[in-house]
Amino acid sequence: MEIIDINKEKEIAVEKAITTLKNGGLIIYPTETCYGLGGDATNPEALKKIMKYKTLRGSKPVSIAVADINMAKEYVDLNEMATNIYNNYLPGPITVISKSKGNLQPPVVSIQGGVGVRYPDYPFTLKLIKRFGKPITATSANVSYRSTPYSIEKLIKDLNPLQKVMMQNSHDNKTRYLDFKFSRVYEDKQIKRILVNVNDVSDAVLLEQNLEKERAHNDMQIEMLTTILNVSPHIINEFISN
Repeated sequence: MEIIDINKEKEIAVEKAITTLKNGGLIIYPTETCYGLGGDATNPEALKKIMKYKTLRGSKPVSIAVADINMAKEYVDLNEMATNIYNNYLPGPITVISKSKGNLQPPVVSIQGGVGVRYPDYPFTLKLIKRFGKPITATSANVSYRSTPYSIEKLIKDLNPLQKVMMQNSHDNKTRYLDFKFSRVYEDKQIKRILVNVNDVSDAVLLEQNLEKERAHNDMQIEMLTTILNVSPHIINEFISN
């Protein structure tokens, strides 16, 4: 993984990100909310990598990010309500679900044919997508069932392959999750040994998985309502929260 400070090397970051996207690779990029995981939303191989990275995602679709309303119109049909949201409330932290025009495929298209579209309010990301010329995926950069990353440090920590290891108990056939934390012991500025602390976090992981499935189910129900009622998911979410 290469980390580039966009405040110091914005042009280099844009160019390297575009090269990665064109080659079917993945990038992690900032938005006005959290860090996003980006791949070419029109490239089937890139989408496979997204799903492999996210792991246990179920049928929950992956949103896309566009540079403006015109790019959105190339991939989805915008009704009057959606157009109003683009013109008056975007860019910003809103996902607009619209009907696919047929030039995208799962997992960015749901089983109902809807596509969640983000128009982010973040200059670097908008510049990147505009220069790339196509939408990129807009799912959060965390692996499924792990917390949303609001800092690079937290993201890197969560990507530690030994942070949570799944193990199958041969005696009762139950799946357990072990959490590994490493501490370095220094002597004269040299690492002399590494201490490992192992905890059983199975209950926490299973709870997180159940919550993620519940969220995915709720998202699917909201998407179905937006299609049936022909309204924005933002309005339905507001109605539910009130």
